[in-house]
Amino acid sequence: MASALVFGWAAHRLPWRPGAPLGLVLWALCLLHVATLVSAALRPAHLLRVWRALSLASLASALLFTGAIAASAYRVVQLYGALGWNLTLLLSLIGLLLLTATLPVAAWGLAETRTLPTPEAPPAPPAELEPEPR
Repeated sequence: MASALVFGWAAHRLPWRPGAPLGLVLWALCLLHVATLVSAALRPAHLLRVWRALSLASLASALLFTGAIAASAYRVVQLYGALGWNLTLLLSLIGLLLLTATLPVAAWGLAETRTLPTPEAPPAPPAELEPEPR
């Protein structure tokens, strides 16, 4: 639940404008954390699938965060020179916090949901009983 609160807070506070891609990714992670919690509490049969979705989304968002921070850092250094390097350090620290919150969830979830259970096959119909030869 704490993760959902952190991602919800970050989605609400960090983007500079509503509807920014960063905010949408953070809201998606928040909702997936809540869905995993609800599934664990109310629908344990669906937990592995929901947890796997959260894990894959966490891994994808870690890649997105890394790419966005690298692109932003490059642009800031181009625009501001020496000051840009200081801003890049700050962006990198924010990125490290985001990765610390996403990569462990992704790794743990992918390891635990490596083999999802398959739906059970319906039982085979009983074989016809043939009379025994005399």
